[in-house]
Amino acid sequence: MRLRNVIFSATIIFVFITSTISAYAKGITLDGQFNDWSDKPGLTDPQGDEEPPEDILSVKWFPDVESGNLYLYVERLELGDKKNDKDKDKDGNDDDDEYIDENEIYNDIINNLLPGGNPRFEYWVLDARFSSEKGDRLAVIVYHPPSRKVSVHLYDEDGDYLWSVTGKWGEDKKEGKRIEFYIPFSQLVGSIQSGYFIKLFLRCENDRVPDSGEIIISTVSTFPVLTVTILGMFVVSGLIIFGLKRRYALKMLN
Repeated sequence: MRLRNVIFSATIIFVFITSTISAYAKGITLDGQFNDWSDKPGLTDPQGDEEPPEDILSVKWFPDVESGNLYLYVERLELGDKKNDKDKDKDGNDDDDEYIDENEIYNDIINNLLPGGNPRFEYWVLDARFSSEKGDRLAVIVYHPPSRKVSVHLYDEDGDYLWSVTGKWGEDKKEGKRIEFYIPFSQLVGSIQSGYFIKLFLRCENDRVPDSGEIIISTVSTFPVLTVTILGMFVVSGLIIFGLKRRYALKMLN
């Protein structure tokens, strides 16, 4: 009777784990619609640690082994007042300084995106910094709400260009608060099949997410097929060991 109860409990636990994994296995469609992010792992950031519209509120991630992409979602506080920002320009302030990184990557991107002095404050610029077996990576993400276009520019630790992509993955221009995008796993890790470990944080102006440390995205923490197999082996092994011990105890009594 006791063995039957153990088997029943182990089965319930295993079904619960695999059901959770199945829920996370539903993929992401990059389309500027965000319902498919509702069940994905994420991290919230306190409101007010940066002025809007640079104040990041939420970050979510989804490693999709089937597509070979790491999908990311970022939400900010609000779009901001473009008119007032343009007035600041008239005061002679060099607002481009806020986008300049130490390796001047931002400068190149902004100059290319804003030819002829187009209003820079229609753009939301943030970056994602990765650390993995391939070294450090910097992804500069630029969002243009009126067109809903999100551009991602990836660089290595020396500031050399690696990869870029653009798509209409931002929220409707009336809102402009949320974006989604992706980075190919091939740019971050050697092989996703043999396991991966990625550290990540995002930054917009003085707002850092998380405030300290990094987001860990790994084989175990994101429940890929390998983890299901390992969990199943643990359950089966436990049942076998329990059964052998019980059989041995019964023999000793007889």
